[in-house]
Amino acid sequence: MPHSIRTRQCGVGTLEFTLAALPLLIMGMLVAETAHWHQQRLLLRHALHESARTGSTSGASPAAIHTTFLSSLPTPLRQRMTGSATQWQLRVISPSTDSHADFDQPDPAQAHTPVIRHDYQLEQHRTRLEQGWPDGRGPHSGQTIFEANTLHLALDYPHRPWLPGLPTVPIRIEAQASMQSHARHWTEQGRAPSTGQDAPVPPAAAPTHWPDTATPPAQSTADTTRVTTSPPTAGQADAITHIGVDDEPLCGIALCCGT
Repeated sequence: MPHSIRTRQCGVGTLEFTLAALPLLIMGMLVAETAHWHQQRLLLRHALHESARTGSTSGASPAAIHTTFLSSLPTPLRQRMTGSATQWQLRVISPSTDSHADFDQPDPAQAHTPVIRHDYQLEQHRTRLEQGWPDGRGPHSGQTIFEANTLHLALDYPHRPWLPGLPTVPIRIEAQASMQSHARHWTEQGRAPSTGQDAPVPPAAAPTHWPDTATPPAQSTADTTRVTTSPPTAGQADAITHIGVDDEPLCGIALCCGT
């Protein structure tokens, strides 16, 4: 075979390999980039849920939420997020300023501190209904007391791809957690307006009565029955006191455990 023909065939083979391998290479890089984006999203979601749990027990403290969020991230991602090159934002959507305007009450532990109380929520909801609020929703926030006692966080993070030339992909994640403490109204600096503290709020003792509404029903005291390890005799069976509702199908049935 002449030398010129062999040279042309080698050039055609190289061109065919390039045309076939280039799309496969690009697809492989896109798959790796997609996996990287998904991994970043999972790590951020985990950290956001951890910060929501912390915020629900610390009066929705922004400082506690921010600290827990960063400490829950892997070290490389945390260092990248704390650097000046990455602009990300973690916001508390609810309880908002309007939520506090509708549901703020004096803190049972610190009367001078307004909070959204997380106890007696059903009684609070009934009070709002009696006040004429449609469905118990506040005029400013449009929330019920149950929604105002739900911590709602939102994270906006610009994901920078590995591949050069690709645009930044925004990641937005939200997390919610029921408040396990009284939500305090924090300023932009993350401090309470009245106390200037960002430490977690200690759990307050339940009040003996609910203000401006009916007293919650007292806890019912049930009769205690002695538990025996042997079945009762025929004479003892008639003496067993049955506690229940007359309409209940299982009412009047005595269950005994024998050894």
